[in-house]
Amino acid sequence: MGENIDPVVIIEIGDEKKQSTVKEGTNSPFYNEYFVFDFTGPQVHLFDKIIKISVFHHKLIGSILIGSFKVDLGTVYNQPGHQFCDKWALLTDPGDIRTGTKGFLKCDISVTGKGDILKTNPKTSDAEEQIEKNLLIPRGFPSERPWARFYVRLYKAEGLPKMNSSIMANVTKAFVGDSKDLVDPFVEVSFAGQMGRTTVQKNCADPVWHEQVVFKEMFPPLNHSLMDDYQELNEGFGEGVSFRGRILVEIAVEILSGGVQESKFSKALKELKMSSKDKDPKSSKGPSKDNVDRTDDGKPQQASDKTNSTEVEVEPFHVPPEVGLSTAALNLRGVPRAEAATVTGAQRLRRPARAPLPSTMWVSPALYPGLVPCFLLLTSQPSSQDKLLRHPPVTGSHENQSNFGNLIDGGSHHGSKKKLAESAEEDILPLLHKTEENETHSVPIPMASTTHPEKPLVMEGNRNYNYLPFEAKKPCVYFISSWGDQTFRLHWSNMLEKMADLLEESIEEVRELIKVSEEAPEEKMKTVLKDFISQCSAFISEAERKPKMLNQTTLDKKRLTLCWEELEAMAKAAKGMIRQQKKKSSLDETIHEAQTFVEKIRFLVDEPQHTIPDVFIWMLSNSKRVAYARIASKDLFYSPIRETMGKHCGKIDTHFLKLPGKRPAGWSVQAKVDVYLWLGSTRHCSAILDNLPAGYEAQMSSKVVDANQPPDNLLYQAQHVCQLRAHLYQARGLIAADSNGLSDPFAKVSFLSHCQTTKVISQTLSPTWNQMLLFNNLVLHGDQRELVESPPLVVVELYDSDTVGKPEYLGATVAAPVMKLADQDYEPPKLCYHPIFCGNLSGGDLLAVFELLQVPASGLQGLPPIDLPDVTQIYPVPASIRPVLSTYRVEVLFWGVREMKKVQLLSVDRPQVIIECGGRGVKSCVIQSYKNNPNFSIQADAFEVELPENELLHPPLSICVVDWRAFGRSTLVGTYNINCLKQFLCKSREPLALASQVDGTQVRQDVSDSLIAAEPSETLSVSQEPPADHIFVDVEPPPTVVPDSIQDVRKASRTSTKRRKRTIADESAENVIDWWSKYYASVKKAQKIPLYVDPTQEKESKEKTGNTEAKPEEVVVNIEAGPKKKKDKIVKKKPKDEIPNLAVLQIYDGDLESEFDNFEDWVKTFELFRGKSTEDDHGLDGDRVIGKSFEIQAMFPKESLLSILIYDHDMIGTDDLIGETKIDLENRFYSKHRAICGLQSQYEIEGYNAWRDTSKPTEILTKLCKDNKLDGPYFCPGKIQIGNQVFSGNTVFTEQDTDETVESYEHLALKVLHSWEAIPGAGGRLVPEHIETRPLYHKDKPGMEQGRLQMWVDMFPKDMPQPGPPVDISPRQPKGYELRVTIWNTDDVILEDENIFTGQKSSDIYVKGWIKGLEDDKQETDVHYNSLTGEGNFNWRFLFPFQYLPAEKQMVITKRENILSLEKMECKTPVVLVLQVWDFERLSSDDFLGSLEMNLNSFPRAAKTAKACDLTKFENAGEESKMSIFQQKRVRGWWPFTKSKELTGKVEAEFHLVTAEEAEKNPVGKARKEPEPLAKPSRPDTSFSWFMSPFKCLYHLIWKNYKKYIIIGFILIILIIFLVLFIYTLPGAISQRIVVG
Repeated sequence: MGENIDPVVIIEIGDEKKQSTVKEGTNSPFYNEYFVFDFTGPQVHLFDKIIKISVFHHKLIGSILIGSFKVDLGTVYNQPGHQFCDKWALLTDPGDIRTGTKGFLKCDISVTGKGDILKTNPKTSDAEEQIEKNLLIPRGFPSERPWARFYVRLYKAEGLPKMNSSIMANVTKAFVGDSKDLVDPFVEVSFAGQMGRTTVQKNCADPVWHEQVVFKEMFPPLNHSLMDDYQELNEGFGEGVSFRGRILVEIAVEILSGGVQESKFSKALKELKMSSKDKDPKSSKGPSKDNVDRTDDGKPQQASDKTNSTEVEVEPFHVPPEVGLSTAALNLRGVPRAEAATVTGAQRLRRPARAPLPSTMWVSPALYPGLVPCFLLLTSQPSSQDKLLRHPPVTGSHENQSNFGNLIDGGSHHGSKKKLAESAEEDILPLLHKTEENETHSVPIPMASTTHPEKPLVMEGNRNYNYLPFEAKKPCVYFISSWGDQTFRLHWSNMLEKMADLLEESIEEVRELIKVSEEAPEEKMKTVLKDFISQCSAFISEAERKPKMLNQTTLDKKRLTLCWEELEAMAKAAKGMIRQQKKKSSLDETIHEAQTFVEKIRFLVDEPQHTIPDVFIWMLSNSKRVAYARIASKDLFYSPIRETMGKHCGKIDTHFLKLPGKRPAGWSVQAKVDVYLWLGSTRHCSAILDNLPAGYEAQMSSKVVDANQPPDNLLYQAQHVCQLRAHLYQARGLIAADSNGLSDPFAKVSFLSHCQTTKVISQTLSPTWNQMLLFNNLVLHGDQRELVESPPLVVVELYDSDTVGKPEYLGATVAAPVMKLADQDYEPPKLCYHPIFCGNLSGGDLLAVFELLQVPASGLQGLPPIDLPDVTQIYPVPASIRPVLSTYRVEVLFWGVREMKKVQLLSVDRPQVIIECGGRGVKSCVIQSYKNNPNFSIQADAFEVELPENELLHPPLSICVVDWRAFGRSTLVGTYNINCLKQFLCKSREPLALASQVDGTQVRQDVSDSLIAAEPSETLSVSQEPPADHIFVDVEPPPTVVPDSIQDVRKASRTSTKRRKRTIADESAENVIDWWSKYYASVKKAQKIPLYVDPTQEKESKEKTGNTEAKPEEVVVNIEAGPKKKKDKIVKKKPKDEIPNLAVLQIYDGDLESEFDNFEDWVKTFELFRGKSTEDDHGLDGDRVIGKSFEIQAMFPKESLLSILIYDHDMIGTDDLIGETKIDLENRFYSKHRAICGLQSQYEIEGYNAWRDTSKPTEILTKLCKDNKLDGPYFCPGKIQIGNQVFSGNTVFTEQDTDETVESYEHLALKVLHSWEAIPGAGGRLVPEHIETRPLYHKDKPGMEQGRLQMWVDMFPKDMPQPGPPVDISPRQPKGYELRVTIWNTDDVILEDENIFTGQKSSDIYVKGWIKGLEDDKQETDVHYNSLTGEGNFNWRFLFPFQYLPAEKQMVITKRENILSLEKMECKTPVVLVLQVWDFERLSSDDFLGSLEMNLNSFPRAAKTAKACDLTKFENAGEESKMSIFQQKRVRGWWPFTKSKELTGKVEAEFHLVTAEEAEKNPVGKARKEPEPLAKPSRPDTSFSWFMSPFKCLYHLIWKNYKKYIIIGFILIILIIFLVLFIYTLPGAISQRIVVG
């Protein structure tokens, strides 16, 4: 593209496109622009969108592409923090991949969803980084990625539906019939934002393409999915509920090491295509690449361009017989899972995030020489749970896997009931090549994939439910299908999944133990980790013993290696966690790390090469599909080895059926079915019935064709009469179904063909039913022992009762009853919680137990007695089962309510809080006027309640707020439930104190607190002083930069800051230390401090502290010793990067509440919920410096909420809200952390760090000791004593001016305050001087951060002394500067022009200059014409005024973005001076010769002479040899011009920087004008313009060079003229002479 271009960046994501501003005349543009794209949709679709960043050379007509970069959203989201920060994107030309890198673009890319927190990373300067080591690629990717071809070879498809679902297809069917296929299939393959499409096969349900789609992308690619799409077949049931066919594909990757060269793989493909053309010219449908290459009309160039570009190629290929035998069947099912593949939707072939892709990978390249039977046994009655399904007279069950067993849909694998044998044989043949090994299975086995139709019966106890009477006679259905033999993939996945399930269950057990014990969880966690390590070792040893199989693909081997390595790494990490646990590391951290193990194993379970399709169970009515269940095939697959068997194989499971297609609003269960499923190889058919409950008789069909054929029915002769007792005690955390945020829940309990309903509990989310449901005369079939081990399951559904309309579904749970035989002794069961789920959502917990009692021969009288029913004939839960209760006292502190929103269009005015737990509760007083005083007048209250002694069975505590309105009406404002009360439980040995954390997120509304104390309670002491030998105090100084001696700091701090104004690390000595200096020093320090603290160093410091000499009852802490050593270490390691001696403050990456537990040390805040919402209703353009402080007077509690709103200002129209944040000031004001004013790191009287609190450190320390009832403080020379602790430090200082000694305890008291958390009984740490970073939210985009605001809040009570003036944080105003650039001479400039007469080269040189960002102020010298040696003389002055911030080393530009902009835009950019040398042309555009770009803050030193000016010296100049014009002020010398990294000239220039004031006092003129004009240059005589001076041009170009020839020619011309005249006049003269003479 050349130099001096006008680059513009265009970003495309999907259909949205945005572009940056155009930067003129530069190859290194600086943008600093910010773009936001908003998308809404599921992650699985959004993450496939491609981010395309293109850089163009801007032109008025037709911009030229320089290079582009592509990455998908999913890759960005999977990065740490969901972002790429400060990375260089490598630009390539998609039109010609041979050209290599076209440049680099530095950018940040982040993808955030709802609830994601965007972390800010520190920026690095361009000078400190290497581009090749900081590329925009995921971690683990090589920096140099080669180009590769991705081949997707499409062989054929089968099993496609023969009929289209459109209306015209039905009309066509009426005329043509079923014999002709009415589907026209084609395949679309999408990859990296490109799409290739095969040819269309007309009227073909079994198409054969033999075409390949070739993509070209860098390897590894930056997108994570490849998608096959059958567009015409997306119509159907939807959501992957039907098998729509399968495609035979092959995927290969060819690495192109050196550009696009023809590799062996490509040559082999070309030979295949050429041979196919010679043998069968009709086989290629469409022009192939070879056909194009052989044309002679200019098309070969087009073909080569297409080959070298990233354009998708679709071409046919020939299939040799040996290749056809090794290809694979890719089974398609339409689901959004990675391994799924139905033609109802798009098939995504995803690569593992960390698995290296092989150069060639195949999908299922071998075929299984056997058959895969699937067996289904209906063990109990399928019950329809929707009244609408009662009306069809006949209902049956149907099972299919792909189209095997599918007798309903049209397809290549279906047949009628009369031709079961023929259809079974056809199912075996399509992709199964018979061998000797499977000759034995050639006998067709009839399929029985559908149960016999039966009329449903009405369920007893609920007429809305129907059931099929499968009692003693259990129907069996089965079918046989054939698939590729890659069952080892299912085995590996099952092993990994069982490891993950076991580890997850064990972690849950540990979490449950934490609630009841303190030591048992740690021992349990050690056992869990040891078991996990042994399982990892077993997997690795199994993988080592496994022989190499011929049907393993390269991807299989790589994936097994990945699993191997990951499990080894996790086992090693688990061993390290066991060792850390011995060192008393946090149990929560161990659990969190173990949970990451579960997530990693879950990722490994996901098999990218799917082997066998999933199994579907359908409920049919009148031959129509009405509901279905889908079970993954790996979960049903049988293996003789227990570890590799599917978790549901050979087990009786309960499955809930759902509607096909899109579900209507709200959840509903269509049916429930209990089935026994088995899927496995025919060689294991003998094990089908192994796990069935004993006591059955197999009823075989009369036409048995195989000894291994499963039975048609199982008949259980033994019958047992039982009674089911369902004890439903209570539920908690139910879903809110009513608009007021509550529900009216009741439960339906279904067992076999019976159903009963509990009573309705109104207006609650934690109902207590205390009800027992009796199910009598239940008949169970089967062996007694089998029934005891695995009884039928009980289904409990919860609904919300509505007066109008049908009940709303809240969720369901499945529980196994505890069965007791008649000859066993009765033991009452224990209540336990059962999780409730509403679809995939958690719907709360149900506290219940179910017991199944066998009725003895004596009848119901022989069963255990039950309590008498109440008046409404409702049986309570027996006393032996109900939990044992104890009396508890609940103490509540009602503080107030906040942020009350409108309810029913009216504002809340008289709120009241109602606390309820276990049927008892307490009410607060009514606030008479919420606007005037939102706090309660009566705050403390208590009530007694009987709660279970088992803490795990405690009912939730409900907080309800109502608003009292006119005529005594009350309206619900909102509710909040506390499910876990253990955090509020006060033990007898612990002091009575408020808890510090609440279950849930940060909340702001109802402010209340609850304390639970068990009775009888003992008298508790508020504070207990521990023994002296148990005190270990390690007092660290505040996080500030400590100087060489504290005494020197105190000297400077007690006088002024004038002596330290020039110590700041800035090259400009004119910069004054202010608050911003302190801020930037804090930012720099925060970037240098490591987040990880070595525990050995911490231990050493504690040992040193403990060895300090002290009295037996005292602990002496020296504050000075630690900082010096730390600072010495820093100086030794990095003396150059030492931070200046400035006071710093703490910069928090989040809000202050997250750092101090939401300031809940004194009162807890609960957020109220109302309506059906189950989620938290939490409700930019680049960086902007506001720099303004506000003083506001407020009165607590009336005005306690501080709202800060950030707007986008518009001159026309209303301002747009960007985001807002809210701060509860009252919470901070009363907190023990003293958040009213942060403690500064150093105590100083005046200057930039002057003490701004109303109280001095000694006063604050005295007040804190008094409030916490501590003994002290006692001030002694050199030390401060608090209780039994002594803090030593310097308390005597010397005045710098008068050398007088002054005693001050403020500095040492401040150090003690910073160490306040180490003092026993003092509370927590105190808030330091800080800046908090608060996220901004917008109500229209809940949960999405709209930016962040850095700020802090100081609060000063009015009864305290008046504070000093507020800190001046106003933005630094840029300072005006004028850069005077004098262009003296140029030398060695390349010569572009050539004389047509003499051939001599020359150039008409002139120099152009400007400052980047101020292109409107471009200036040019005059032209030095006809430079024959590249030398140019100018003596020309440029004047560039600009605004500059010395502290930030950036220039401030204020201008309108375009002509139509009403407001000026302000941006900050580095100060870069651009000088360019040009060749002047009169009749055409000027020629660019070279450029020089210099950052005026850091540019190489000039050469003294033109000969010494070397390009290599300037390119390799280090930071030490660079200089700043802001420091040198004036510099003169020679600098090189470059073009394409080649030297094209040299310029002698002088740079003089003056301030705007100096420029006004001593002005100079531009060019050579007054004042202080420059002398005209002494140019050679040859320097002129031929257009302006034509005679000079003739003299210098013709006369000087051809003078001799011109004279000779002139003489010859005269002689010729004389001779011509002589000859012309001679005859006349002769004749005249004759006549006269």
